[in-house]
Amino acid sequence: FTPKGKLIALPRGATPIDFAYAVHSQVGDTCVGAKINGRMLPLRTQLSNGDQVDIITSKASRASERVRGVPAATLAMSGLNSAISVTSPFRGSS
Repeated sequence: FTPKGKLIALPRGATPIDFAYAVHSQVGDTCVGAKINGRMLPLRTQLSNGDQVDIITSKASRASERVRGVPAATLAMSGLNSAISVTSPFRGSS
């Protein structure tokens, strides 16, 4: 659930990053932390049914390689990969 009570369905094993991208790609791209049921917890924390999630964002932050393996949902992985490829200074040819 969002802090306003909106239900967001996520796959089993989903993390706060999955939740952030389910809300909006910009929320996912700028996610720096999460409160789950009122407690600050790591972004790698797996969400449980009924958890209330509050995403902490920062305009100064962009998606990075450090969280690439964290999301469980395809939507979040897609958004994260797109954000990283757009912001990466190493986008040259392979």
